[in-house]
Amino acid sequence: MDVRQRILTAALKLLAESGAHELTQPKVARAAGVRQSHLTYYFPTRTDLLQEVARYSIGKLAGQL
Repeated sequence: MDVRQRILTAALKLLAESGAHELTQPKVARAAGVRQSHLTYYFPTRTDLLQEVARYSIGKLAGQL
C-alpha cells in the first residue's frame, strides 16, 4: 500500500470512529504511521484531505457494486 492510500485509509477509519470534527492532520498522520509533512505533501489542507477521503470512500463503494 502506498503512502497516499495509507493516509486515506487511516483518515476514513478515524472519520468513522470519531467524526469529522476530530479528524485532524496530526491524528491522521499518526494513525497512518507517517510524518505530518508527508501528509501535507499529499493533502496541503484539512479540506483537501476531507474531499479526497470522500472521493476515496465513494470509489471503494462503487468498486463493490
